[in-house]
Amino acid sequence: PTSSQFVEDQLGPVLSLRSKEKQSELLRTLEELVSNVSVETIATRLGIVSKTVRYRKRNLEKLLGVNLDSIDTLSNLSLALKIRSIIGTE
Repeated sequence: PTSSQFVEDQLGPVLSLRSKEKQSELLRTLEELVSNVSVETIATRLGIVSKTVRYRKRNLEKLLGVNLDSIDTLSNLSLALKIRSIIGTE
């Protein structure tokens, strides 16, 4: 697949959200989750409580149909986020 197709395959359900605010929140959370730091660190970085990070993680898993505790999944999502930032995919 092309780079943009890979991004769509990995992140499509989040990128398709109608609410750009929710999309942005989930993408920022996902960017932190793929950095493989603690929930507490993510919460501090995002200025939210740990409970919200865990809630967003569950939402992302449900929306994307993935397990965010899987190294392979995190690697693919990390790559998709990087490609998206480089090519500017919406």
